[in-house]
Amino acid sequence: MGQSFFVLMAWNLFLAVLPLVFSQTLVALAANPTAARWKKVVLSLMWLASFPNAFYVTTDFIHLPNEHWTCADTSCAPSMIFYGRLMIIATGFLLSMYAGLRSLSDIHGLIASGRRRPVAWLVIAAICFLTGIGIYIGRFLRFNSWDLLQPWRIVSEFATRVSARGWAFIAMFTVYSLFLHCCFTLLRQGARRNTPVKGSQADSAST
Repeated sequence: MGQSFFVLMAWNLFLAVLPLVFSQTLVALAANPTAARWKKVVLSLMWLASFPNAFYVTTDFIHLPNEHWTCADTSCAPSMIFYGRLMIIATGFLLSMYAGLRSLSDIHGLIASGRRRPVAWLVIAAICFLTGIGIYIGRFLRFNSWDLLQPWRIVSEFATRVSARGWAFIAMFTVYSLFLHCCFTLLRQGARRNTPVKGSQADSAST
């Protein structure tokens, strides 16, 4: 399958996990009243810059090799190399999506704690829109997260090269990430409702 493929998948997974590291650190800082405000601001910006990497892994399925198919007569079937790549990409996708959704859930909780719920959802929708732009910039304009140190270059390239098809791609990923976040939120809320409280367990045991 090639060493470069494994390096690429490992690197993308590493970048996808970074937002979760940043969001968990932000949660810890939020619980500490003595934490410096500048640390929270810096970590929030680092989280926002790295977050699109989690959903970017969705586009890694383009690395499935079309040439690794075996054909006989009129029927064709994927080779073992195809299935091997599929399993590796799918594993990275699942891990990355969990890290990204858990990270976005952390940020949503932090925003909602100080604002009304509709405002928090509007902020999350804006983050999903920026995520769509980030994925487009990474996949089609081939910029990386550290290229944000040159923001005017990115803005210039984006403004001159984005097309109607590009905006459709951004809109699709905006809806996609927001939909997955809603599903993840509902699943977590359902799990919390079905989890018995330790105190109630002790009371029922004593009775």
